[in-house]
Amino acid sequence: MALKKIADFPEFETRSSLTLIMGQEPLSKKDFLALLAKKLRFPSYFGMNWDAAAECLAGLASLKKQTIRLIFPAVPLKSAREMKTFETVLADAQEQLRTCGVTLEAEIVGQD
Repeated sequence: MALKKIADFPEFETRSSLTLIMGQEPLSKKDFLALLAKKLRFPSYFGMNWDAAAECLAGLASLKKQTIRLIFPAVPLKSAREMKTFETVLADAQEQLRTCGVTLEAEIVGQD
């Protein structure tokens, strides 16, 4: 049996959790936000900026999941500055979701 790449694995959803495998390579801010919006089913009015991403991430409690996992096979953003911004946005969303009983996890499983 050959080893599978992480890209070959499906996304997993149960009654209480959602696990999403995010992009395979570092992306520009624009492409990353588009991927985030698509995978997490952000509303159509999503503004494609960090403030809008923060609002939509905090709104993930509406998915009625106890745990939401984002798995990144590589560092998700090309720009170190944008990566730092995403980490801040993610930490804020994690804190807000925690007050709703939702755990938002994000993990980079591969490094270049």
